[in-house]
Amino acid sequence: MEFTRKDRVLSTLKKVVADFLKEEAGPSLLITVTNISISKDYKYCTVYVSVFPEKEERGVLENLEKRKKDLRNFVKIHTRLKRLPFFDVKVDKGEKSRQKIDAIAQNDKLE
Repeated sequence: MEFTRKDRVLSTLKKVVADFLKEEAGPSLLITVTNISISKDYKYCTVYVSVFPEKEERGVLENLEKRKKDLRNFVKIHTRLKRLPFFDVKVDKGEKSRQKIDAIAQNDKLE
């Protein structure tokens, strides 16, 4: 299987962004990078995250919105990308839906 440049960039970004989020999260938070997408020109990157506990989601997103510049600097230091993207962080709605389906399925098995 051949990896394209885009695959390598996405893999690198996912790891580096996860490292940044690990440093940002306190001991009571779990922030997971579930997916990452990048524009064709590598200028814009969207990071999809899940947050546990779920009640902290809004606060985490607000904090990450303020820290976008720090995230970009962190990526700059830890990678050798030609073009450094601008980041946007969003909650992964697909992952939330999957978790709800799993919970419903578990409840049906118990009954």
